[in-house]
Amino acid sequence: IIIMSGFLFAGIYSCREKHDNTGAEAAIKKIYKQFSEALAAKDMKKIMSFYAPGNNLIAFDAFIPQQYKSAADYKKAYDDFFVAFPGPAKSVISDMNIKVSGNLAYASCIDKWTITGTDNKPIDMIFRATNVFENTSGNWLIIHEHLSFPVDPVSGKADYLSK
Repeated sequence: IIIMSGFLFAGIYSCREKHDNTGAEAAIKKIYKQFSEALAAKDMKKIMSFYAPGNNLIAFDAFIPQQYKSAADYKKAYDDFFVAFPGPAKSVISDMNIKVSGNLAYASCIDKWTITGTDNKPIDMIFRATNVFENTSGNWLIIHEHLSFPVDPVSGKADYLSK
């Protein structure tokens, strides 16, 4: 009977601990959709609206200098990126994986960018992206972003087209 009571308690406890995170997951998926739209429009105000303000953001980018410790630093990196690639930009998200726990969530995905340089030639890049979100007052914001490319260990060169 004691063993059965333990199983019953464990079952009730585990059922109580399961949360319906579909609303949070939908909100985060919407952020990625809106980010893709903002990137295509090169709308810096909208792009930065997805990130935590001030020093509440840390980002590890795929490009030098690779680490940013504030939203202002990351905005400057985006500004510089758009100067180097002034033509059309497109982001297509795939392989999305979202996990939510309370007011924190992480999302990982493959983010294929097609950007256009000063020579008007499109360039494809496939980022491996992981974001940590925090929900503050019902608003999910990215507090940590990590973007990367695989690197060929022999040549030391980034592989911009592999997942």
